[in-house]
Amino acid sequence: MTSTDASTELEIRVDRLDALFQETSFSLARPDLDPGPALDHLMRRVDLRNRPSSAPVRVHLASEPVTPMLQSAAAAAVKTFSERRAQELRARVRGMRQAGRRALFIAVCFLATAVTISLTLTHFTPLPAPYNDLFSEALVVAGWVILWRPMELLFYEWIEPWRDARNYERLAELPLELVPDDRSLRSRATRAV
Repeated sequence: MTSTDASTELEIRVDRLDALFQETSFSLARPDLDPGPALDHLMRRVDLRNRPSSAPVRVHLASEPVTPMLQSAAAAAVKTFSERRAQELRARVRGMRQAGRRALFIAVCFLATAVTISLTLTHFTPLPAPYNDLFSEALVVAGWVILWRPMELLFYEWIEPWRDARNYERLAELPLELVPDDRSLRSRATRAV
């Protein structure tokens, strides 16, 4: 499976059409390829933001004959697959934001408690002064450190799945063109001779 990210051409080569959608297992012959559907591999490597909506996605099939019926079935399947992936990713983004808000609430409560205890320790000094200051400052630092993960969830981690969802939505809108793989036709012709 290969893909090209040019302004006008987007190509993917597969042996069978179902390889676009099915999970593949790890292969010792091709350790450079991650397991998963070919469309997922394509979406990881290509950004569709600036792609013209009229430029087709070309799928080169190595082992199946291309027919008009297969063409329309493949286009509908790619559209459905892409829309479902986009929905899954949008749900993941919503879940991340919700988890981020929940974690932020807990972290802010912890920070407020830590600051309150720190201020109490500085006024009443129940411990010797150096230990009192150390414990007081450690509580405040711990409160700020606990805020790190919720802030990361709310500000950064949702961006990649959101961008992927937009790419899948764009893929659902692009025309699909099935073509016989020239390489496999040439190798079959060479074997026949």
